[in-house]
Amino acid sequence: MNVLKETQHYVAYNRELRLQSQALKTATEDLQQANEKLLALGTVKDEFISTVTHELRTPLTSIRAFAEILQDNPDLEDDERQSFLETLVRESERMSRLIEQVLDLERLENGGQSLQKSQENLNELIREVASESGHLVAEKQSMLHLQLQSTLPPAMIDRDRVKQVLINLISNAAKYIPESGGWVKILSYYIDEELKVQVIDNGPGIPNEELHRIFGKFHQIREGGAKKPPGSGLGLAIAQKLVEAHGGQIWASNQQGAGARFTFCLPCKTLPYYRRTRHVEKDSAGG
Repeated sequence: MNVLKETQHYVAYNRELRLQSQALKTATEDLQQANEKLLALGTVKDEFISTVTHELRTPLTSIRAFAEILQDNPDLEDDERQSFLETLVRESERMSRLIEQVLDLERLENGGQSLQKSQENLNELIREVASESGHLVAEKQSMLHLQLQSTLPPAMIDRDRVKQVLINLISNAAKYIPESGGWVKILSYYIDEELKVQVIDNGPGIPNEELHRIFGKFHQIREGGAKKPPGSGLGLAIAQKLVEAHGGQIWASNQQGAGARFTFCLPCKTLPYYRRTRHVEKDSAGG
């Protein structure tokens, strides 16, 4: 009986040791994962500071250089002075956009951005954005095409924020289309109680390993080691946050052949009539 009791004691003790060992192993793994996350956050923070500093330094350098030229040369010709002033304004606006983007992203990530929803015609909003942003495509001797389902139901959205999503997607597409012969298409349709918008281009597409990182802050694709594309790299991250704030989703994919496709959907429950009608209006903008 004593041997049996002692054996039972050791069995219970061994069981407790195994449980403690397992708990220690789990705690070690949790600590390791937490440490890896902290290291990753530290890297992201360093990249964030480095990128913002670089993006701000570039326009600041231009502003200072042109301001000093204007200060040191009061007798400049009017045309030259006007050109320098336009550059100062343009670079100042560039700085303002970057600062506003950083603040937008911070508000969205911390839940400080509230949506002001109203009933809107999504196609009208797309046409408005195409008219205002078509020059981004036209600058590359390319075309902006619209293929819009004419029977879209009205959408309960924050007009300005969805407009911002569209502008960011068009701007992103315009970076990668060819210098001539390029095109960007915007499609809209209603399916499965969702409004869907696609922005498609005939650029080089997105490397498969980049698809899951494309919406990361400051993440930009560089083709074959090419120089950094223009822009801050915040546009897609902001677009994702704004779509998700509407209860929707956004994702990127590649077309067959060449080109990238960005799709976002917004929830929109409505009458069965809209599910049966799929007439598409075609239009083009740019030149």
